[in-house]
Amino acid sequence: MDQSFTAQLADLAVQLTTDDVPSPAMDLVELAFIDTIGCALAGSRSEEVRLAAGWAVGLEARPEATVIGGRGERLPAAFAAMVNSTAGHALDLDDVSPAMTHPSTCLVPPLLAVSERTGASGADLMMAYIAGFEVCVRLCRVLNPEHYYRGWHSMSTVNGLGVAAATARLLGLDARGVRMAMAIAAASSSGIRKNFGTMVKPLHAGQAAFHGVQAAELAASGFVADDAILDGQHGYLEVFGDDDTVVADVDISRLELVDSGIIFKRYACCGALHPAIDAVLDLVARHSIRPEDIVRISCSVNSRAPAVLVHHQVVAPAEGRFSVEYSLAVAAIDSDAGPAQYTTERVADPEVQRLSRSVTVVVDDDWLRTVPSGGHDRDGPRRGTHAAPRHCPGRPKATFRARRNHRKVPKMRRVRARRRWREDRRERGRLATRFSEREPSGVRARRLSPRFRLAVRLRPGHCSWRAPKPRPAHRRSRRRSLRRAPP
Repeated sequence: MDQSFTAQLADLAVQLTTDDVPSPAMDLVELAFIDTIGCALAGSRSEEVRLAAGWAVGLEARPEATVIGGRGERLPAAFAAMVNSTAGHALDLDDVSPAMTHPSTCLVPPLLAVSERTGASGADLMMAYIAGFEVCVRLCRVLNPEHYYRGWHSMSTVNGLGVAAATARLLGLDARGVRMAMAIAAASSSGIRKNFGTMVKPLHAGQAAFHGVQAAELAASGFVADDAILDGQHGYLEVFGDDDTVVADVDISRLELVDSGIIFKRYACCGALHPAIDAVLDLVARHSIRPEDIVRISCSVNSRAPAVLVHHQVVAPAEGRFSVEYSLAVAAIDSDAGPAQYTTERVADPEVQRLSRSVTVVVDDDWLRTVPSGGHDRDGPRRGTHAAPRHCPGRPKATFRARRNHRKVPKMRRVRARRRWREDRRERGRLATRFSEREPSGVRARRLSPRFRLAVRLRPGHCSWRAPKPRPAHRRSRRRSLRRAPP
């Protein structure tokens, strides 16, 4: 390796052009912006966002950027980025990377905040996003999963460097400036998984955004730091990595955005839970299972899942997002796991609590070898119903066509339910203007891979294998009218 890893990443961030990024990947970035803003709008009414925004507004600092979902408040770019990124992660509905990080909720709000001050174009925003995304995901590829399973939250420890690189590019810094920005951001790398299930978990995204913008602005002012912060003794990789950490040359012709992509989440909880929830919803829909018919739910997980899904007796919605027991119970009852299922009212519901206590989690790394090739088997109503999410949207090789009216529409409708549509028109209009200089086309994105086998034990005598009821005509017409609603 002729150059340091720091220099290679900085060069990549500066040298990327639109010619290096295929059109479907550009569409994926556009979708990431829209998804993140929708998540931030939905999360803007969360208690942690209210507290963070109240603190930042109370500083009465220079108004530069908009608080998403606020009441007209404007803050300095770094503080607006902190509040908006916290809002984007408040419901745990924002996208994830297979490299074990949440890229967009840390990148999109800072870039939008800085661009409000600089007047950057849509193309500038998108290329800055890609530069930051590549830094975040390539670092996570080097460090994870060992870094994550030692207790670090890579969204907080790593993404600040990606935000710094992205913001530095947006501010027009050269490769040396990007190296300085990343080194300054490394001074603030922190965040441990002990705080999962509390208000601090979404604040990790806000801290990465804040410190990334701060680092880039300090670098732009001439602030100097070590220009090889990732490399050598006491460098970032040595401190946060281990003896087996291997660094390969950075290849600009192979983008992580293309190779690994972005996973857009359907449920408002930890991504590790999604395949199990898919399996529950599949069983409930396939066999018309009612909550009162369920005696026991058994969920087999791999050996690393319990270190992430740490909450078992849930008393707060934030804990439910990291609980197998609560998430499967509420999904079985409500046939969904969206923002409405992770509220104080649902957590306190006696039926949800009863069914949560019936969920058993079994650690079994070999369960895939015991599942029939079709992925499902039914032994009859007395013995139980089993499912592995082979044919659910979470299977390893599944992809989907991410058009405006597919997959994203139901999610955005659920998000919109938490905010009035008219109130969001200004934010949506501003985003549409930014992206008006390019034409959308098809895009493919990866889905979550399965990590679970799930078995639902039914009560004896359960024979209600009813066909789904047809949707009433007035409901069908209403959905058609919603599809025709302006974007």
